[in-house]
Amino acid sequence: MHRPGGLAADMDGNIYVADFTSDHVQKLSRTGQLLAQWGKTGTSPGEFRRPTAVAVDVRGNVYVTDAGNDRIQKLSRDGEPLAQWAKRARERGPFDHPGGISVDTEGNVYVTDQGAGHIQKLSPGGDLLAQWEKRGWGLERFEQLGGVALDLQGNMYVTDIGYGRMQKLSLNGKFLRQWEGFDRCPGQLKGLASIALDGHNNMYVVDINNSLIQEVSPEGQLLAQWGGLGTAVGQFSHPDGITIDGGGAVYVSDTSNRRIQKLSMTP
Repeated sequence: MHRPGGLAADMDGNIYVADFTSDHVQKLSRTGQLLAQWGKTGTSPGEFRRPTAVAVDVRGNVYVTDAGNDRIQKLSRDGEPLAQWAKRARERGPFDHPGGISVDTEGNVYVTDQGAGHIQKLSPGGDLLAQWEKRGWGLERFEQLGGVALDLQGNMYVTDIGYGRMQKLSLNGKFLRQWEGFDRCPGQLKGLASIALDGHNNMYVVDINNSLIQEVSPEGQLLAQWGGLGTAVGQFSHPDGITIDGGGAVYVSDTSNRRIQKLSMTP
């Protein structure tokens, strides 16, 4: 594992890791055993250039933001290429350096496009269903789109890497709420990367600049905080991806320490 980034968990508790410098995706058991590895550097189906994020649908299909190739790849549970969606464009449609990715229970795919500055919703077959232009300042705008996660009601939670905040949007892309901050105080945010939600809609946010993981309630209350810069267990160096398995365990890609850490929910 060289530079682990995006993470996802399937319904069996297996963990998927996008390694964005080795250009492959790894499938690990919940105990960290390597089960499979897919991909190499390239442009063919099943090959990658800087895969940044990964998601898994209810059928076990795997979706990868292949950022360097400006496309999304869909793989089977066994790693076989099923589809790819790619088109460099700043107009309507995929993709210009896709970043975060999430899949809802119906198999629709949500992608934050960092280059084009918008969020896209795609059908399970890759058809464009909706697109929300989000680059800029103010409510409903993002300096640099980061990760995206969905709650049980279909609302979107999106991080803004550049502005240091996260926003909650309705399933129609309407602004609902935001959280922001710029210092190292608990509950304040800076350099947000990925976000994950548990079954109670609590938010788990990766603060890459402060090397922290924060758990925040749906009302915005800080519930717990883990980490700090370092190499010891429970410390991080530029963490990136985060996911939660069905049992509530939290997994973090501790990128610069070249490892995955599994955390309990106790601060």
